[in-house]
Amino acid sequence: MEACCTEDNIDWNSEVTTDLKTKTHCGISNTQGIYMTIVGNDEGETQFGEFPWMVSIMDSGNRFQAAGALIAPRVVVSIATSLAKRVKYMVRAGHWDMATDSDILPYQERSANVVLHEGYSRDSYKNDIALLFLNARFYRTMHIGLICRPPHASVTLDDYKSCLVVGWSPYPSRANNRQIMKSISSNLTKCGEGTQDTLLCAISKHKKFPQYLPGSAIFCRNHKEINNVYYQIGSLSHDRDTNQMMFTNTIKQMDWIKKQMKNSKNFK
Repeated sequence: MEACCTEDNIDWNSEVTTDLKTKTHCGISNTQGIYMTIVGNDEGETQFGEFPWMVSIMDSGNRFQAAGALIAPRVVVSIATSLAKRVKYMVRAGHWDMATDSDILPYQERSANVVLHEGYSRDSYKNDIALLFLNARFYRTMHIGLICRPPHASVTLDDYKSCLVVGWSPYPSRANNRQIMKSISSNLTKCGEGTQDTLLCAISKHKKFPQYLPGSAIFCRNHKEINNVYYQIGSLSHDRDTNQMMFTNTIKQMDWIKKQMKNSKNFK
């Protein structure tokens, strides 16, 4: 990274690359970052490689369409609202600062086949979910990994605490022209009357939510477990106001996700 590091600061040979299929753990964050730790990150910037399951989704013109999360070596979960166009999409894993191609470690890119929920409604945001099936699996590195999926649709939101919303702003920062992945602590809250039951709502713990790309993930730890891993429970659908965001409830979509992942046609 030209802002902080030179080749002398980076041990490129210490990176271990293996197939994501062999990864036995998911939802493990790199809290201190990889190769460096940012201090004084008042804008909510994440550490490099802190959340290795986050991906960006681009169109054929290399324009950001949405964020997503890697739930399997060849499967990304995102939202239908931003991916309803019949265009080719590219999924990028391991990218941190979207304003540069000079991150500490290189990102990986794959083309993807998008499957929208057949019950998706643009007007009500019902079933606002999409899966992207990659043409080839991503390979695990220190900064590319998987987020855990809730084991089944019967688990409840009450099981999940210590939640974070993570993603990118649609635009580079005016202060430093960077577009670094951001995170903010959040609490799940009751949605307003009339909200679709496929949505969940969250509010910021400390301040107003920054602007996030659709598809940004909310993930939490299960307070009943001791393994301290993160589970994805939602994908950003839309904002209600500056302090509340509405997410597609991926727990309620687990049966649909599993059904699509069993369909081998999606992987062609």
